[in-house]
Amino acid sequence: MVYLKIVFLWLILILSGFDLPAQTVIWESEGENGNLAGTAEINEGCDFASQDAFVKMNSDAGNQLTFQDVEVPSSGTYQLVVHYFYVGAQPLEVFVNGISMGVKEFPSAHWCYQGVAAEYSMDIDLNEGINEVSFQTANGLAGPFIDKVQVLDATNIYLSFSDLEVKMVQGQTVHVAVEMSGVLNQEVRVSLSVPVDGADFIQVDQSTVTIPSGNEKALIKVYAPLRADKTDQTVLVQLSNPTSGVLLLNDQLTLQIAGTTNNYYVSSTTGNDNNDGLTPETPWKTLAKVSEFSYTPGDSVLFFSGDEFTGQLKINSSGIEGDPLVFSRYGPGNQPVLNGAGSSVGDFESTVFINNQSFIELQDLEITNDRKTSRSGSDDKVGYGIFVLNDGLEVMQHFRFEKLTIRDVFAVSTEGVEFNQLKVAGIYFRSERNTVAGEEKHIRDVLVDSCYITHTGKFGIWSQHAGGKSGIGNDSINRNMNLVFSNNHMFETGGSGITPGGSYNCLVENNTFEYTGSDADPRMAKRGSGAWFFNCRNVIAQYNKSLHVRGPADSYGMHIDFGNRNVILQYNYSEDSEGGFVEILGKNVNSVYRFNVSVNDGIRDKKGNTLWVSDYAGTNNKVLSDSNFIYNNTIYVDAAITPDISINAKNTFVYNNIFYAGAYASIGNNTDVNIETGSELKMSNNLFKGNINSIFANMDKNPVFGDPFFVKGGESETDSYYLGKESEALGSGISFPEPQFPMAGKGIFKDVDLYPQLDFYGNPVNVSNSIPNIGAYNGEGVGDVGIDEFEIIEATSLRFYPNPAKGEVFLSIKAEKHGTVMVLLSDLQGRELQREPFRVQPGNNTLEIQVSTELKNGIYLISMEENGLFISKRLLLVR
Repeated sequence: MVYLKIVFLWLILILSGFDLPAQTVIWESEGENGNLAGTAEINEGCDFASQDAFVKMNSDAGNQLTFQDVEVPSSGTYQLVVHYFYVGAQPLEVFVNGISMGVKEFPSAHWCYQGVAAEYSMDIDLNEGINEVSFQTANGLAGPFIDKVQVLDATNIYLSFSDLEVKMVQGQTVHVAVEMSGVLNQEVRVSLSVPVDGADFIQVDQSTVTIPSGNEKALIKVYAPLRADKTDQTVLVQLSNPTSGVLLLNDQLTLQIAGTTNNYYVSSTTGNDNNDGLTPETPWKTLAKVSEFSYTPGDSVLFFSGDEFTGQLKINSSGIEGDPLVFSRYGPGNQPVLNGAGSSVGDFESTVFINNQSFIELQDLEITNDRKTSRSGSDDKVGYGIFVLNDGLEVMQHFRFEKLTIRDVFAVSTEGVEFNQLKVAGIYFRSERNTVAGEEKHIRDVLVDSCYITHTGKFGIWSQHAGGKSGIGNDSINRNMNLVFSNNHMFETGGSGITPGGSYNCLVENNTFEYTGSDADPRMAKRGSGAWFFNCRNVIAQYNKSLHVRGPADSYGMHIDFGNRNVILQYNYSEDSEGGFVEILGKNVNSVYRFNVSVNDGIRDKKGNTLWVSDYAGTNNKVLSDSNFIYNNTIYVDAAITPDISINAKNTFVYNNIFYAGAYASIGNNTDVNIETGSELKMSNNLFKGNINSIFANMDKNPVFGDPFFVKGGESETDSYYLGKESEALGSGISFPEPQFPMAGKGIFKDVDLYPQLDFYGNPVNVSNSIPNIGAYNGEGVGDVGIDEFEIIEATSLRFYPNPAKGEVFLSIKAEKHGTVMVLLSDLQGRELQREPFRVQPGNNTLEIQVSTELKNGIYLISMEENGLFISKRLLLVR
């Protein structure tokens, strides 16, 4: 169902028996007349602000707006009303006479140029005489722009709507409640009328509604006539006391009226653009036809499976919340192919182009753009599969790209093109520079999930925001926001798999990066890490695999470029990365690598490193990074390679890591460590085994020299790096105050803990408060769980696939003799969810289990039990 018309009712109070008392304004002040602290600033020249000015509460800590002259006639409870502008819910901490009233979230409203200020109200207790009220930014976020602040008498009865947003179907009658703030002792009548410009869309079946004595609400009957057109309308609602004219309510009652949604079918083999497109028997034919049509929110465009469509899909319509536009497929067979190359007048820069639209979803399509022919007005150094561009005046939001295959995306010309000039990606999100206050823009609420991206000239997925002009926007609005990239597979991309530059809140999880930085095609950039974070705020990258990353520069498993804050890489596996394991460049704060497993990373001779922390912050710009944490990682090197150690930084902490170098390997042959005077390098309780430069090892205040006794070190299976019962790493770590992730538990990070509660393998851990193992494994030594005592099965041979899984899981196990084993599925808290017995035969066995459809997506433990002995592995369930 789609809701198209938005009409507001105009309600006028007519009073019977008594005059409903208005709320009295006891005190008020313009925001700009308060005392400003920090970088809070006055912004002038907005006609909708009450005195043409408001106060911008920027995101810097300590920003404050204080009113020290809030005078009331007597002690008691009053209503504090804040008139504000902002798009996006923002927090402010409110203080009354120096006492915090808590952090209050101001609902998303609008910018000043779009209309009068919204209102946020709360009850506060004030003392007789002079009081102080203060507003302070919270959680590192900008606060709403404050226009005016009022204190009202909170004791009077006033009106409100019980539901501010009502959805209707055309031809339907609904009841909307108008409520009083308390029970009436006399009757009150409410008169209803509809503004002239909304009368065609909304009708009421009575002109007056009575709220009887002893009641607190009345119901209004509202009818939405059937209409063919789909014109949006907005009318302001204000409830006033008819005698005094004092405003009682400035809420908006939104009635969203449903129109008709359609599926549109497209087939390049059987279609005709003269068809109506409304049935599989009457499909359209071309992308040009699809692109020229204006869609209703909730519509779907379905391409016929197995067909190929040449040209560009340009999406010129938006959905709305709850009713996005969906582009998918119909019919059995292979994914339909959208191909931006091959046009007779040259190849398009992008196969799919979304410009200044929102609420768009793409599903189960194949997209390619192997550009070889120039096109008038297009840049030959550019090529995208999907290009999402915000160069307008508003925030773009809600993009869901799922189960897409994106392949063979190249620019026309790459010869002689420098790396930074080559603009090619499977999916590209870009917001242009913010230059006008009140017209700040970005792209937000993005999900790219379960996509396969291969053979791109440069990046797999790329996000950029051009920032803001000095004084325009803030740390969050000048970045793309709330980006989630999950369960994707990047194979042979010319650059990094995922590069979220200029992002605020980014979650990268359960992705596989394989041969990123590839040279499989001469048009490729030939350089790039699995994931590459640049100029970001608040990033979690977890449960990813980086395999065989290539390139002469960067090209680490994942790396933290310069200009970031709060980037945490945890629970990741990297192997055979040409650059190395840890790369943290300059101008970063709170960069963290923890609970990761690195195998044979750093294979190149030049700048191949196990650890690299640099001051590079752009050409001819050196800024030391601060608060770098590298702890509880397992680093295994047994190939004939010699990765180095290079640290040039401020406060850096290296705790509880295993550094293992096999017979043909070395770590830190070249060791160069420089810490700024006045800051510190803290190294403690790391385990060193093999040929590791003593200069580096001697920096550790409490080193452990010994064998970690990995179960099967050197193999590509992550479970090969369990610790044996003889391991020197067991219980030998150090407890220390871990770095916090400030957005833990919020929004896209709702499942992220403030501090890690699990190790790489799902074992409980609490480094801040208890002694952990050294390395990424915090369980008991495998001998302690009876791994050598299994009689029927060879426990270390257990493997299973696929992982991630959707339903069926196949287990491979080698048995020594006939017998029965039990397969269990449990959550990470140990709660058993499924149990099933299996008979095994000597030799290799394959067992199949069907995961319950009732289980939600997440991480589980799959275990095999024999006579009370268990071997467990982690399973990721993604449906």
